Amino acid sequence: MRAELLEETDAALRVAEGHQVLAQEPHPDGRAIGAGSSAREQRRDPVTPHGVAHGRSGSMRVMSSFSSWVSMALPPHRKIWPIILRIDMPRSVGVPVSLVRIATRDGVWLDGVVAEPQGRRRAAVVWVHGLGSVFSSGQPLTRELSTRLNAAGIAYFKLNNRGHDVVAGRGRHLAGAAFERFTQSVADIRATVAFVRQCGYRRIVLAGHSTGANKVLHYAARARDRRVSGIVLIGPVSDVAAEAKRLGGRELRRRVTTAERIARRDPDGLVPPAWGFWSARRYISLYRPGEVEDVFPYYRDNARWTTFRAVRLPVAAILGSRDEFLDRPAPEVIQAFRRNAVRARSFTGTVVARARHGFQGHERELADLLVRWVGALGKT
Repeated sequence: MRAELLEETDAALRVAEGHQVLAQEPHPDGRAIGAGSSAREQRRDPVTPHGVAHGRSGSMRVMSSFSSWVSMALPPHRKIWPIILRIDMPRSVGVPVSLVRIATRDGVWLDGVVAEPQGRRRAAVVWVHGLGSVFSSGQPLTRELSTRLNAAGIAYFKLNNRGHDVVAGRGRHLAGAAFERFTQSVADIRATVAFVRQCGYRRIVLAGHSTGANKVLHYAARARDRRVSGIVLIGPVSDVAAEAKRLGGRELRRRVTTAERIARRDPDGLVPPAWGFWSARRYISLYRPGEVEDVFPYYRDNARWTTFRAVRLPVAAILGSRDEFLDRPAPEVIQAFRRNAVRARSFTGTVVARARHGFQGHERELADLLVRWVGALGKT
């Protein structure tokens, strides 16, 4: 695992000792992230870069397109990211963060931000973003999390994973929301955990939002990493159930069958544009029941819950009562999680009243829940 602190290249950026002040996002409830309203406009990640599919101008559009471009076009030693971060971002939210870049074992570079408390380094929360999101998205939530976690002596790490943006990668090795392979998220999280330990933190909690929740649960079950003290699942919604709710079960099955035919010819071949910008392999991973990514199978009466039942760490799950992607009441989903957390050291389930999937307008409440849970974890 390699890491570097990105350099400050222009004094006008107000960077001090390797730190940058994040800017306020102009549209905190935007959802579309790419060409043709590709990923999650119709689904689960409302805190992704804004306005690309709607033709809006603004800083998030610049950052999203640059992030994809820099992943494919720039060598790792080029350090111009801080300049792009400040384009068209006039309003500061006053959160000092360090800009970082790390590399996974298989050579994927992941950019991100770190907010650290003053004094002794004890615990850290690693935020794993959802499908197609980026480390720079969801800044109102980043502000609340970093401020409140730091006040409690807890560091906040938020880095890209290879599912960031719509398309990312180098050359023929495509990633991003449309092409990533779910199981490779293990390499991303492992590299991030190693970096956090390198920074001096001994107690690490993984907090995954949306598809990030799928990833941290999979990581906990698969890696059994003793450096991780617990996991928090935020907005853990079944993709299969959410899409069946939107399309109807019969139509979703028909589309999966079509994606299977495309994948037999070319796994990276695209599904019909009306379905979103997805490779056939990625579409199958998201929407075919029983796939490795299908870790929240509350929609199936005979589901085995293999991944959930394999986790031995303390687990917390947080859902909004008005999550627009749920096909049933949030308390019912929490109870399904509780029944299947059979090996977890502990399980805590919480429903945030009136909150939607992205927790817009409930950032402080979510941050307080996370601070309390991580704090209690340190006392056990």
